[in-house]
Amino acid sequence: STLGIGLFLLTSQAIMSTTIRSSSNSNTTNSTMMSSAMGMQMAVMSAGFLLGILSAGQLLSRGVHVTYRVSSVVGILTTALITLGLVETSQQPSTAAATVKKQTKPPSLLSCTRLLTRYGARVRVLGILLVLLTVPNFMGDVFQIFCRSEWNVTTKQFSSILSIYALVGIASNTFGSVLVRRVGIQRFTILAIVSRMISLVATIAFG
Repeated sequence: STLGIGLFLLTSQAIMSTTIRSSSNSNTTNSTMMSSAMGMQMAVMSAGFLLGILSAGQLLSRGVHVTYRVSSVVGILTTALITLGLVETSQQPSTAAATVKKQTKPPSLLSCTRLLTRYGARVRVLGILLVLLTVPNFMGDVFQIFCRSEWNVTTKQFSSILSIYALVGIASNTFGSVLVRRVGIQRFTILAIVSRMISLVATIAFG
């Protein structure tokens, strides 16, 4: 699940990057549009997350097997939709496309490590900091087990926690999408890092 989420985020960002880059020539405009689009993407993802929680809650009354079957069907339909309905974002003449295909290798799962070696010390530090800040985001089943064993949270209460998380995600990402256009990427990034540190420090200090 965690691997799938990571690959989905990378793929969707690549699609947005290619689309936005082809629609404008200004680097500043591209960067701001990219950040704004990512905010709206995360807001839509949070809405889907909320819909999934509510739907799963209704299906659980019919048994866990039904929930997993419906989830599998949704996954298969999504894969089919991407395969049949998603068009290539980087349209190029056939000759140019053939040249590019010969000269480039397909990206690997470890291609992100190039950020640590090819673009200088500042990008390397920024990449490491980003990884450290996002590590707590993907606790997955660990968080659910923690809620059960440490907080004695019931299934209904846990569903409520996730619903609140999804609602906050919709509101914050929608607001962030607008804010990044107003204050610029540098100030927005500083604000995002400080906000993230507040929640980390609060978790460490108060549990």
